[in-house]
Amino acid sequence: GRVIIDALPANTDGDYCAVLLLQADDEFAQPGSNPLGLRALFEEALPQFSPLISDETLEAVAAKPASNIPRFRYVGPALHQGGSTALLGDAIHTVKPYFGLGVNSALEDVTALRTALENHPKETALEAYSSA
Repeated sequence: GRVIIDALPANTDGDYCAVLLLQADDEFAQPGSNPLGLRALFEEALPQFSPLISDETLEAVAAKPASNIPRFRYVGPALHQGGSTALLGDAIHTVKPYFGLGVNSALEDVTALRTALENHPKETALEAYSSA
């Protein structure tokens, strides 16, 4: 979709910290965008989330210059070197630099590697991991 929101509780008072992700060329990724248009975008894309955002917060978001994060990439197709070395975690894919996503993806990679090692002969396990 056009909008991605990541939100986590910010404190025990019920406040949330959210990160709004848009493509760099999106009109709402530009500083000084229209808060009413941003509200309409939220109401269309995330109707359950829109009522939680105050008008003041939308005005602040619309006025704020965008920050850039790297495009998410995946190294492949081979995630192994020969028969003895495998790459996993941040070494094979970029992730958002917050919310612990790097460690979560590394744990998913470990699970995929374990599955490959358990289900394939040792000679082909790393190749199977690379194609998982």
